[in-house]
Amino acid sequence: MAPRLLSATLLPMLLSVTLLLLQASPSSAAISPADLTMSESVTDTASSGVTTADGVSTADGVSTADGVTTADGVSTADGVSTADGVTAADGVTTSGVTAADRVITAARPKAGASRCNMNAGRWVRTRWQPRRYTGVSCKSIDSTYNCENNGRKNLKYLDYEWRIPGCNLKRFDPSSFLAVLRNKVLMIVGDSYALNLHASLRCLVESVAVTQNFNGSLFKTGIPARGFRVPSHNTTIIRIASAFLLYGEPDGERSVKSTWTVWLDRVNPEWADLLPFTDYVVMSTGYWYTSAREEKRHYLLSDNNSSQLAWTPDQRTTMQTALTTLTNHFSSIKYSGLPMFLTYTSSHYGFELAGSEAARGAQYNCTDAWRPIGWRQVDRREWAVSDMTTRNAQVQILRKARNFKILDITYATLFRPDAHLKNFNKGDGGFDCAHWCVPGVPDMWSDLVYNYVTNHAGRL
Repeated sequence: MAPRLLSATLLPMLLSVTLLLLQASPSSAAISPADLTMSESVTDTASSGVTTADGVSTADGVSTADGVTTADGVSTADGVSTADGVTAADGVTTSGVTAADRVITAARPKAGASRCNMNAGRWVRTRWQPRRYTGVSCKSIDSTYNCENNGRKNLKYLDYEWRIPGCNLKRFDPSSFLAVLRNKVLMIVGDSYALNLHASLRCLVESVAVTQNFNGSLFKTGIPARGFRVPSHNTTIIRIASAFLLYGEPDGERSVKSTWTVWLDRVNPEWADLLPFTDYVVMSTGYWYTSAREEKRHYLLSDNNSSQLAWTPDQRTTMQTALTTLTNHFSSIKYSGLPMFLTYTSSHYGFELAGSEAARGAQYNCTDAWRPIGWRQVDRREWAVSDMTTRNAQVQILRKARNFKILDITYATLFRPDAHLKNFNKGDGGFDCAHWCVPGVPDMWSDLVYNYVTNHAGRL
C-alpha cells in the first residue's frame, strides 16, 4: 500500500511544479504550429519522426534550436510568405536581418497564407506506395533522363513525395488529365527543364493510354513542332526548345556555353506563332540568363544595332526584363488559354552542408548525396539563397501578369541533390547535378500541372 499512497500524494505536486516550469519557460511561446510547419524537410510515413534511416538524423535535421524562434529574429508574424513576394532587392529587414540573409527562412508562410504554399511543404517518404512508373515500364523516356536504364541501382530517391500540411494537392491522375485535355493542345516551351517535365508527363500519360510521336506542322500551320499525341483523346502535347523564350541567335551551336545575341523586347516566334492554336502552355527559363559570363551574352533592343542595356552584375535584372516582355506578349494577344511558368530549379554543384555530415570547408556535389538533405543543411547556405533569390525575381514579375499560374518548385528542389542525373546520363559523360532523373522529382512538377489544368478556374 505504501507505494500507492506515495504516488497519490506526489502526483498533484509534480503536476503543479510542471505547470509552473512551463509558464516560466521563455521559449514556450516562441514557436507556434506555423513555425514548425517547415521544421523538417523529410519525413517518413511509416513513423511520425525523422530517423537516421530516413535520411535526416537528429543532428542533421531540425531541432527546436534549429527552428525559427523569436530569438532568431523572425517570428511567425515577421516571416515573409510567398504571397508577400519580398526579395533581397526590396531591402526589407527583420529585426536587423536583411531579406537576403533570410531568403530561405523567410519562405515560411504567414498564418492565414494559402494552404497550398509550396514553400510550406516537405519531402515525405512513401516507401509502401506503388511507384507510378519505372524506367523500364515507360518506353519513351529519353535515354539522357532514364537513370534506371543507365545503371542506377539505388532507386530509393523515388520513394519521396512533396507534401504540404493542410493542402489537398492531388496526385497526377492520367485518366482525369486526358479527360480534360480531350481535343486540346498543351505546349511545353523553354530550357532543358521544360524537356524534363515533358518526359515526366509523357510517362504518366502512357501508364493508361497509347501515345504516338508527333513531329510535324501543328494544324497545318507550317510551323514545326515535336512532341506526342494521344489518339484515343485527340490530345497533343508539344515541346519547343527555346532557352531564353525570347528571340536569340548563337555564334555557333545552340549551347549555354555559346555566345548569344538576345533581343530583350522580342519573343521567339518559334513558339509565339503557335500560341493561338494551344489551350495550355508551360514555360521555363532562368539558367541561361544567370549562369553565363558577361562576354557570352549580348542583349539588344530591336530598334538599335548596338547593346542598349549595360551588363549588370545582377543578371536577374536582365531575366526580369525578359519575363516582362513575355507576360506583356500574352496580354497583348489576349491569350485565352492557361499559361503556367516553372520557377527556377536548384542545381547541386559544389554546395556546402551544415551539421554532422559536413567536413570543415568541404564542397559537395550531387554525386555525394543518396537521400534528401535536411532543413539545417539548406537554411542560409549561399547556394540556396542564390537559387531562391532567382526564384523571387521571377515571381515578382509573374505575379503582375494576367492569369499566369506559377509552378513554384524552387524550394522543393533545394533538398534533392540525390535525385539528379549524376553520372547516369548515358552518352553525355561526366556527371550532371542540374537535370533530374525520370521518374523522379519532375513528377512533382507534373502534379502541379495536373492540379492547375483540372482546376483552371480556381486556385491550388
